[in-house]
Amino acid sequence: MAAAAVLSLTAPARAHESPVLPPGDYTAEQMAEAEDLVHRTEEVLPQKYGDWRTLEELGFYDFGVNTPNGYRHFINPSWMADEHLLDPEYPESLVYKDHGNDHLVLEAAMFYLKPEHTMDNIPAEYAWYPGWHVHEELCVDAGGRFSGINVPGRGCVPAGQQAWSPPMMHVWIVDNECGHRFTGLGVTGAMCDVEGEHGHGQPPGTEHPPGSEHPHPTEPPGPGGSPTTAPPATHPEGHEGPPPATPVVDEPDYTG
Repeated sequence: MAAAAVLSLTAPARAHESPVLPPGDYTAEQMAEAEDLVHRTEEVLPQKYGDWRTLEELGFYDFGVNTPNGYRHFINPSWMADEHLLDPEYPESLVYKDHGNDHLVLEAAMFYLKPEHTMDNIPAEYAWYPGWHVHEELCVDAGGRFSGINVPGRGCVPAGQQAWSPPMMHVWIVDNECGHRFTGLGVTGAMCDVEGEHGHGQPPGTEHPPGSEHPHPTEPPGPGGSPTTAPPATHPEGHEGPPPATPVVDEPDYTG
């Protein structure tokens, strides 16, 4: 018994484990909160947003980037500055797996914080969630659609202006290769190490306030409540199989 007592005192504390979270030292309350968010997202998303063809009438547009593993992001800018945070009823972005021939399957929500938030001021009640990130490397056109990559020393290639958005986080409604539901998407596809995602923090001079001259895919509603939107992208007629990753200069495997 004495030996057991010594072992219990000297053994390192084990991080809490959750079926939906990546490894980490979470409290019981945080694990319960994350599992509740995932379960609510699993329940709501397929019922309300399972058919991607209804997205345009709800205010979503296709951001215009196809990932190597076939994912497409649809964004609703009118929900960026509303009162909802991490709310599956009002997801700021939806992620669909493109199986070709206009067969898109909903697999995740990508929640955004409010326009005034950056990676440096995420509200404390949400900051512990894994996977918050921004995409400093993106460029967009005047309509908020993907237009290229912000290449150091060269600017936006082939065109556009550097994108800006609040921090974002994926929540998946299906199991994925990473074994948790907060998997990110990066230039190589799924990013299992969510703490290692690119774009954590914004470089000096890129903290653009809402309404600045820099267009971005999550532009909040403008005067009169009219959001900045772009028309949904469409596949070529007779398209077979998932589309290739969007080709961009210096990043042939870029994913959104």
